[in-house]
Amino acid sequence: NDDIRENMIEPRTALPYLAEKEWIRGAACFLASEDARYITGHILSVDGGWLAF
Repeated sequence: NDDIRENMIEPRTALPYLAEKEWIRGAACFLASEDARYITGHILSVDGGWLAF
């Protein structure tokens, strides 16, 4: 719900807004594409800076 998002999640991210689903989809599609064929054993955090806190 909006209260949880605004009061609990957004203050704990480096960016002042939450991701749109298209942004998450873009990262997943990249990792599944031929462009990422040489990427192995890497974690791509698409979290708006959540892990930075």
